[in-house]
Amino acid sequence: MANPYPFRGNPQDVDLVAHDDDNKDPIYMVDAIHRVAWTMISPPSTADLFSPTDDEADEEKDTDAEDLIYQACDRNTIPTNPRAREVFGFNLCQSEQQANCLLEAYRIVKNKGIHEKILGSWRAKATLENHIGAIIGPQPSTDQLQFLVTVIPILRALDQAMQNSAMNWTQYERLLRSKMQEYPFCIKCGAKHGHADSSGQEPLQHCGRCKKVRYCSKECQTEDWNVHESACKAASQADN
Repeated sequence: MANPYPFRGNPQDVDLVAHDDDNKDPIYMVDAIHRVAWTMISPPSTADLFSPTDDEADEEKDTDAEDLIYQACDRNTIPTNPRAREVFGFNLCQSEQQANCLLEAYRIVKNKGIHEKILGSWRAKATLENHIGAIIGPQPSTDQLQFLVTVIPILRALDQAMQNSAMNWTQYERLLRSKMQEYPFCIKCGAKHGHADSSGQEPLQHCGRCKKVRYCSKECQTEDWNVHESACKAASQADN
């Protein structure tokens, strides 16, 4: 399998050691030379992909773009920070009305209790349109439909611009997964148990096809499919 991050070396030993507390992104421990020089690796964040600019106030340069967006939501003002505007699409808005609609989209996300790091993860993984569209719902009201018509093209443009970076990480994560040992918890979020039932705890469920990885819920399994798919098919073919 080709390595889309050759500057990180070809992983030889890989352990999935944890998941981020806020956005549930995996944290891999990787060694390119057989347990001599371990390196912690996680999916790229907006901080990795977008550096602070000289136009920013000094007190904002150490703040992630998604935090600046949530601060703008709290103030109910269109963000002025140039990095936040670039990362989350305000530079693409053609009018103040469109910018206000975009701000409202992020406010809806915030009010749903979505951690700002999760919003940043959606941006880095090119899944803003899917996730925010799902939050609005499959049957939007007339007002929500007009809102989506205004906002979705911006979210789609952001996702399209991030596709290459997101796909590179997906390919690299597939490579990491191919080198790691079996993981005893939910491989998507790190949960040790499935959703609780009346008895208290429900066991994790193996992938029904390959039986190699575990999930705590159907949602985690669905979200992980783009990473797990190739390994799942290969494992299934090897067992047959």
